[in-house]
Amino acid sequence: MVLCLSVVFAGIIFIRSFAQAAFASDAVGSNLFGALVGGLLESMSFWLGMKSLTVLALCLYAGSALALRTQTRALRAGVTAANAAD
Repeated sequence: MVLCLSVVFAGIIFIRSFAQAAFASDAVGSNLFGALVGGLLESMSFWLGMKSLTVLALCLYAGSALALRTQTRALRAGVTAANAAD
């Protein structure tokens, strides 16, 4: 169950970012790049061990969620400022 949580979090983050993306191709490209990095990290599990990799994956997903939240707030602030200027 714990090992599958990373796939669940990846799906949630992708769905939320895809829904907010102005260009769908950018979102899909980012998802493919994330899959590539994830595959490389999975290969690193032979050297680091699964416990270390799980912690690293959790940190990467938390960072991704934080970046997405920051970007969303910046976009909302820009829309609010544009509406106030009108």
